[in-house]
Amino acid sequence: MFLHARSVQEAPATPSPGELGNNVDSGDESSESNLDHQEGHFGYTTEQEIERAVQECKAAILESERSSDERRRLVRRLVELRLHRLELREGAAPLPEGARRLRGHLLQPQRVSRRREYCDQCAGVIVALVHLWYTCQGCGLHAHAACLEAVRRNCAVERVQDEPEYDLRICPERGLSHQQFKCAECGRRVMPEPDYQMTGLPSGDPSVYSPRLCDYTGLYFCSVCHWDDRAVVPGRVIHNWDFDKYSVSCGTRQYLELMCGKPVLDVEKANPFLFNFVDELRHVKKLREEMMLMKQYFLSCRAALESRILLAFGGRQYFVESSHLYSMRDLMEVRSGQLLAFLLAVHAKFAKHIREECEACRGKGHICEVCAGDEVLFAFDAHVVPCPRCGRVMHQHCYVRRDGQCPRCARIDARQQGQADGERTAATDGGVTGRSGEVDRDGTAVAGGHVKGEQGQIDT
Repeated sequence: MFLHARSVQEAPATPSPGELGNNVDSGDESSESNLDHQEGHFGYTTEQEIERAVQECKAAILESERSSDERRRLVRRLVELRLHRLELREGAAPLPEGARRLRGHLLQPQRVSRRREYCDQCAGVIVALVHLWYTCQGCGLHAHAACLEAVRRNCAVERVQDEPEYDLRICPERGLSHQQFKCAECGRRVMPEPDYQMTGLPSGDPSVYSPRLCDYTGLYFCSVCHWDDRAVVPGRVIHNWDFDKYSVSCGTRQYLELMCGKPVLDVEKANPFLFNFVDELRHVKKLREEMMLMKQYFLSCRAALESRILLAFGGRQYFVESSHLYSMRDLMEVRSGQLLAFLLAVHAKFAKHIREECEACRGKGHICEVCAGDEVLFAFDAHVVPCPRCGRVMHQHCYVRRDGQCPRCARIDARQQGQADGERTAATDGGVTGRSGEVDRDGTAVAGGHVKGEQGQIDT
């Protein structure tokens, strides 16, 4: 983790939880209500206190705007309170020895570190042999034991659950005024190069921090919550194919790291033009579509199921489920060429099984309906066209020569038309008015059955 030099210089003092609560307005988007000031055991020791907090949280939910971030946060808080009430009734699940839960973090005590670590709350150096400190097993947050009660950042694991999809806007900045000149995470006051004579603040006031912009969220943070970490921003990749690293806050870096391997990017939906300009991405898309066709052979092949050939994707099993979803790691490896090389190897393995190793899969091949050549064709081959109606596979040039008409479908249509004509003729012949086959008294057959007029009368 990279720590900007000004992070330590500008953070000589850490406000207490009470001071942070006083600095943040309850109506600000970057702030939190009093329901969030108590953590750890929520500050509640009896069921009656929790019930009162539940009712307050319900009232705050009803007053909040529908589908807003504030409402989602309050709903999550309500769930936490109810779970805590259940723990008091039935007994809490045991935590590992010395572990603590705080804002979704599962904090484990630490004593030794192989590298220099910094506290995510006060930005101070953690001296492993001197300080008792904790690390979150989910997001990797580090904090002195003395700083735990002041931690205001929720665990990035919870954020992944609340925001399972990326915000693909490019730096949606709205300005410090929208945040009321407060840090989007902790509520500390931030101001760009403050003029102390104009503001009335004492020179060098430690309660005012320089703002730092997070390129992903578009929000401003203080130097304690934003260490100038760099990360690849999904919106810039999707819209600009830009893999440069931009400055993000500490919480956003943790969120992007946890989201990196999740297949949540539908590139074709977000920016379909990208395939026209990035050859590697277009090639990867074609390989994935072909391997989805190969999957149909394996699902009915006993040898493939026994050998678990589809596990060749390793940790990318979502490649078996769809051909259009990508993770950020996938796109990074598309750019580096690693993903294309990996897919080519898997594609060759699948094709070898179908063409050479398995008699059952090879028996599902096709002979071109137009040229009737000796070559066995498969739906995933290059320069072939499957009929959209019957699924028969033909050479692309043969299909074009037939003006897009499938000979098999033409035969089926002709056969069905012949059957329909025969049924229609039979219905016409057997449906003439009257009773066919009647015979008069002289033994003469009356054609057509019922004959109208004098000719049809029977001589008595």
